[in-house]
Amino acid sequence: MYGSKQKYSIFNTLTDIKDAIFLYDGNIPFACGFRKYDNNMAELKRVYVNKEYRGNGYSTYIVKQLLDRAKAKGYDAMLLETGIKQPEAISLYKKLGFQIMDHNGQYIGDSNSGYRKIEL
Repeated sequence: MYGSKQKYSIFNTLTDIKDAIFLYDGNIPFACGFRKYDNNMAELKRVYVNKEYRGNGYSTYIVKQLLDRAKAKGYDAMLLETGIKQPEAISLYKKLGFQIMDHNGQYIGDSNSGYRKIEL
């Protein structure tokens, strides 16, 4: 979808994720987590719902739960990065109130990347 997976895989590790929401249907999980970005912001990572479960509000539920958890932990905001070729994800984040922000860190100048932020 975006060319070399290796270019982005180093930014999508699961290290430092301390909070996660897991939903299961039998033994089939779908999950989302966040990690500390800095002292005031958390970063939403790895939102994913298996195709056959999409359209049922699971991703909305998971992200809302994580927003509440981040706020309870004292974060002021949550940011995320998503690819511009993922309209469903972009629609979800827009619906939940995430606002477009300038690219940050390793994504500065990356035309495939979209950065968003929400105040908690």
